[in-house]
This record gives sequence, structure tokens and C-alpha cells, in this order.
Amino acid sequence: MLSRNVNSVFAEVVDADVEARRAMPGLARDRADIIVAGLVPVVTMLRFIDADKIIFSQNGLREGALYEYLQGKQQAAAPDEVADETLSDFTADE
Repeated sequence: MLSRNVNSVFAEVVDADVEARRAMPGLARDRADIIVAGLVPVVTMLRFIDADKIIFSQNGLREGALYEYLQGKQQAAAPDEVADETLSDFTADE
């Protein structure tokens, strides 16, 4: 996501009250009250390092830890294959 889009979404979320946030598509209703606090570090970091984009993963840390664990139990994939798969996961929605 381009940083200008992140800033736009951030402004929209900050300006909305909790009920409006609960109605926002793509935002978990149960996180409407805490999403601003979660976005502040992301937006601050983007501005501080002057990044032009950020990539959000649909997976979490637990999935990554499980993936690494399972990779250790199976024949290790070649680094190029892992990199290609990761990149395709990140760019699938773009």
C-alpha cells in the first residue's frame, strides 16, 4: 500500500467515531475501539523513515512460526522457492 493511501486511511479512521469504524469494510468490528492505537506506530514509522509504501501480510507471526517449524520437519525448500512464494503471497492482491 502506498504511504499516501496509508495516510488517507489513517485520517479516515481517526476522524470516525467507534460506530462508524465498526461499519468500515475490512475493519474487524471488535477492533474498532483500538485500531487508531494500532495505526499510530505504523504511520509514525512510515513518516519517520520516509517510506513510499508498506506491505501488509495476511498472515501473522504464529503462521510464520508454524511455517518455519514445519519447514524444519520436512525437506527444506530452496531459498529461491521460499522467496518466490513469499513474494507471490505479498503481491497477489496488488
